[in-house]
Amino acid sequence: MNLSLAGPESLSMSKRDLIERIVELNRSAKRDFLQSFSEIELADYLRQLESVCPIEEYVVWPMAS
Repeated sequence: MNLSLAGPESLSMSKRDLIERIVELNRSAKRDFLQSFSEIELADYLRQLESVCPIEEYVVWPMAS
């Protein structure tokens, strides 16, 4: 039984892209360690990270005149 949590977007990413995105969200993750996991496992982990990591929003503050 496959209980994969990964969404369609993360499943279409290459292993390299998955690892790069994971490292962006979890700066303590090591690329060498992540290489030992399958693409599906990485996609599941990425989905979990994205569900708990806040999405960065950029706020543009008007400059005082």
